[in-house]
Amino acid sequence: MVDDYPLARSTLRGLLGWHEMHVCGEAKDGKEAIEQVKALNPDVVLLDINMPVMNGLQAALEIRRISSRTKILFLTVLGTNEAAAGARMQADGFVMKSAAGK
Repeated sequence: MVDDYPLARSTLRGLLGWHEMHVCGEAKDGKEAIEQVKALNPDVVLLDINMPVMNGLQAALEIRRISSRTKILFLTVLGTNEAAAGARMQADGFVMKSAAGK
């Protein structure tokens, strides 16, 4: 799970735990996400798009390169057509944060 806001990560962890899904790691930016993917080899990465250091789109490119079997789901507040189109090209799914709890 990758998001630059600790509260967002905590909320997502709780939501996923409620659905009996295990979170194996967390990161606050794309660079940390890549390190976590290398170390943990996750099945799925929940990845925010707008983050400091390295954004989610850049991180997704690298994650695809190092772990092609890892599914990437963008979870973001960005709703512009350009952001959504860019995310869809690199991801297995795209979810607006406002719809995540539904």
